[in-house]
Amino acid sequence: MFRHLRLLAAPALILGLTAFQDPAGHYTIEFPAGWEPMTTLTAPLSGVKAPDGNTNCNAQASPVPALASMTQDQINAQLSAPMDAAAWASVIGLDVSKIEVVDAEARPIDGKFLQIATITFAQGAMNSPIPVKARMGVMAVPGFLINGGCYTTVEAFDGMKDTFEATVSSMRPM
Repeated sequence: MFRHLRLLAAPALILGLTAFQDPAGHYTIEFPAGWEPMTTLTAPLSGVKAPDGNTNCNAQASPVPALASMTQDQINAQLSAPMDAAAWASVIGLDVSKIEVVDAEARPIDGKFLQIATITFAQGAMNSPIPVKARMGVMAVPGFLINGGCYTTVEAFDGMKDTFEATVSSMRPM
């Protein structure tokens, strides 16, 4: 088991990630090193953009009153199986017809579940003039939904997928 954990940590070292701590103290994430902070984002959203100008990663923690009255065990009971396209669309705030979930899984991490998926967004979704492909993650804790994602053009996704995986997989509640 420990060998497996060491192998998961290796990509973060190879890819060169930089620790980011949410100013409100809800989560940490390892954004790609050398990417510029996105200064036009409105709190609670934080993010970075790649030098290519077409690629970015972001994260946020949003209060969810329904989660405030739940224990982590109750939340885990609901999130222990991979989310379907309808659940992802709800989290993202889009109509399910605007997304395609390519793969999805529920990863147990530190007594919580990280919902993680590769998602293709249709042209026009999220105000994008072109289709976009992303690696996204969501963790729920009492009171908050923590989510992060990395986005690029469909054509560039395969070249970025290791960086995206390392970034989204690094997200942790504080």
